[in-house]
Amino acid sequence: MLDYFNSRLIGQQAETGKIVYLFYEYLLAASRGEELRAPNWVLTAPSGCGKTEVYRILRDFFKEKNIDIPVLQLDLSQFSDAGYKGREATEIIDEISEASEQSDGTAIVFLDEADKKFCPSIGMSGMDHNAAAQANLLTIIEGSVHAVKKRGRPDRSIDTGKTMFVLMGAFQSIRDSRQKKQAPAAHIGFGSRSGCTCRPDSAECFYSDVTLDDMISFGMLEELAGRMMQVINLHRLSEEDMRMLIEDKARLISKETGFFIELAPEAVDAFLAVSYTNLGIRSIVNRIRTLVCEAVSRVYFDSGFDRSSYYVKIFSLDKASAQPFFEDESGSLSELLQGL
Repeated sequence: MLDYFNSRLIGQQAETGKIVYLFYEYLLAASRGEELRAPNWVLTAPSGCGKTEVYRILRDFFKEKNIDIPVLQLDLSQFSDAGYKGREATEIIDEISEASEQSDGTAIVFLDEADKKFCPSIGMSGMDHNAAAQANLLTIIEGSVHAVKKRGRPDRSIDTGKTMFVLMGAFQSIRDSRQKKQAPAAHIGFGSRSGCTCRPDSAECFYSDVTLDDMISFGMLEELAGRMMQVINLHRLSEEDMRMLIEDKARLISKETGFFIELAPEAVDAFLAVSYTNLGIRSIVNRIRTLVCEAVSRVYFDSGFDRSSYYVKIFSLDKASAQPFFEDESGSLSELLQGL
């Protein structure tokens, strides 16, 4: 499992070990039939550092190894307190039940965009709806037994105490606030409450660790924070790792589209320059897909077009072209297509 994660989660080796340890210990306990009390934890990083990729890697690993434990990802920002527009916390039970008809609650559930529920949302009545939604979620996360009905009759019980919940979020408001508050502190040499002593405009400040104390100050219920075993922060990729990730994403898009993608060195440099924004690698992926689409569409309907005879070369952030392989490149073309 560690090798599998390391092959896909680039530049996060220290954090990968912590993540895999939590998953592996959970699987060991489940496989031994032990009384299962699942650990819950928080996974955080600025957007584009790999939070969602952790879910995808685990999902794919379970599928490849035929591990019959549901791995789900739900958007927590869609959940609201009971009686208001949006999904209710109890629907998490339905999702676990639908994912596996045999599950007794043993499952790993990633609750994405969790930070969107940790900021106050005051309604006209003065009620904080996000705090109420957190309170409903707390009942599920701290462990409760729910009867699952089939054809109107109880079929089995789902014990959410056996479910590992992973709260995910960028906590961008905390990071933005930290950078603003850091400016006066920098003059006297003290950092924020999380111990950050970096310059307020530096990447180190933007990517510094977020703690449970930070989350509580932001609006997370202390009772919910108390159910989280730990916070794992993913970190800023080095330029070398980011270049590797950009190339890797280009290869994945090649597989999706069926067109080999060649990135000119200037294009990689340009992508690298914008890769450390709030959107992270997502902005690069979207840009590559757009460039491929635009380049291919220019020749796609030409008479005699043969997709196997073209590749896409990307020159910059806004320039790409679909180019034909020449006859003397047939050998390399064969190798490239096999690579797809």
